[in-house]
Amino acid sequence: MTKASSRTAWEEEPEPSVTVADTGNAEAAGDEMTVTGYRGPASGSGPESPTSVHLSGTGNAVATDGGIAISGYVHTLTVQRALREPASWPHQVGVIPSEARSFQHRAEADRLRAAVESGGTAVLTGMGGVGKTQLAADYARAAWDDGGLDVLVWVTASAQSPMVSGYAQAGVELCRADLEDPEQAAKQFLAWLVPKPGQRPCRWLIVLDDVTDPSDLVVHPDDPGKRYSLWPPASPHGRILLTTRRRDAALFGDGRWRIEVGLFAPVESVSYLTAALHAQDRTEPADQLTTLAADLGHLPLALAQAAAYLIDSGETTATYRDLLADRATKLTDLAPGALPDEQATALAAAWSLSIDRADTLRPIGLARPMLHLAALLDANGIPQDILTGQPARTHLAQRKWWPDRRQRPTAPVTSGEAFGALRTWTGSASSTINRVPPTRPSASTSSFSAPPATPTPPTSTTRPPILPPTP
Repeated sequence: MTKASSRTAWEEEPEPSVTVADTGNAEAAGDEMTVTGYRGPASGSGPESPTSVHLSGTGNAVATDGGIAISGYVHTLTVQRALREPASWPHQVGVIPSEARSFQHRAEADRLRAAVESGGTAVLTGMGGVGKTQLAADYARAAWDDGGLDVLVWVTASAQSPMVSGYAQAGVELCRADLEDPEQAAKQFLAWLVPKPGQRPCRWLIVLDDVTDPSDLVVHPDDPGKRYSLWPPASPHGRILLTTRRRDAALFGDGRWRIEVGLFAPVESVSYLTAALHAQDRTEPADQLTTLAADLGHLPLALAQAAAYLIDSGETTATYRDLLADRATKLTDLAPGALPDEQATALAAAWSLSIDRADTLRPIGLARPMLHLAALLDANGIPQDILTGQPARTHLAQRKWWPDRRQRPTAPVTSGEAFGALRTWTGSASSTINRVPPTRPSASTSSFSAPPATPTPPTSTTRPPILPPTP
């Protein structure tokens, strides 16, 4: 508690002073700094400063894991942190997305492996929802688990800022870069990747996932003095994977392999649905699964939604197809022309059914607002504490959805209910919440969350942040 007091003698101007008392305890962890007490200008140091500062009962200060905690009076504090020692190899920066349920091998995986196995660059391109990220993740996991890599860096590439941040974090962990200057740290890491005579070769893999705009790969393009590229350098020991929906010429050439990722073939669609249902001791007539796959346009993301609905609801494939057709008709009637192709319509209908179903599960009415909240956050990783903390629970309580469409009195949402809403979407584990990098013996790993990109609500072509991974 801080309060101002003053004295007046012989009707002179009051002399300002500050009294600080009972401010409680301070705790800091990691790179945090916290102060309990008074933090401001020194007494008598200027016209805005107090003539005196009185402190009492300012509590305890506890710091862990490199944090700074101060109890008392702080005017100026200068902290110079020691640079981290380079991590030992093998080392992973960033987090590989978890494997989709019932993930199945595809021909594109063989082409990818052939393209980069001896060092090279592969660009996986295709429409949203076809499984580009899953193919890249499958290759990265296999290369890591086989012991064929010394360094693996997985970077969110949906905007320039998270790409620079991802490289900067790699620079901090691998080559003593200073995270206070992200661009310099990123450039230091890219230079570190270049083979050096007389040094032990580093076998590395860089994954740039979901490049949205190819121009983001060039920083300061209009300033020759500051311009640099975010493409990793060519190296006989390095491999580069890039996933994108774009097909711009700037992404190809220079020996880069272009790998088109398309829809499932009909036999792949049926194989996926059969395997997903079989894993839950469910079987459905092959002809019904074949027709359902065709209804969904053989889009892997839509098939994943359908399989999850069938497993959760216990409905037959025939019943689900009727529901899907009815919902697709309603969506088309509500927004004619808003869904431009059959895949988009089928996916929107599948998502609409899944959301309605999720809102009927306990905790009732929280799945929909939880999905809306998550859609505003980073699609590549959301700490569970963010979605179950008090601000999130207040948001959920105000937007709770009732199946009968009637407004009910607002009731507080507990952390358990918020977690239950998460489990409604993610099942027993999630690919986007508190992801932990895989390890192998003697491997040091770390996780880095890039700054959130521009908030984007889920659409028929934008993967929402919490959903079953694309098979």
